[in-house]
Amino acid sequence: MQIIPIELNLHITKRLLLPLYRSPHQSPTLFKEKQQRAIDFFSTPNDNIITLGDSNMDINEAAIRSIMEENGLVSPINSLTSLKSANGRCRDTIYNLLETDTQLQKEMK
Repeated sequence: MQIIPIELNLHITKRLLLPLYRSPHQSPTLFKEKQQRAIDFFSTPNDNIITLGDSNMDINEAAIRSIMEENGLVSPINSLTSLKSANGRCRDTIYNLLETDTQLQKEMK
């Protein structure tokens, strides 16, 4: 798993951006453990966490759902984002803190 943590300072708000990549061959359980360690290590209780990237998993899989529930994260993407082959289905993962979703949209304008 690859993670490159980025701290964004937008006006007076700090954001922790965690872009990530999970190989299709990596265990979902190991992915969950490493992602949680990254969140714990790089964030503070007041951080606004935004995680995005290619996890090679559907957002409804247990490892992703668990990370989201344990950290109070939600996903603004609820549909497939890539159809690269006839049977291919992909949903890019992006999730952030529920209470910051509207605030983030305002700040990004």
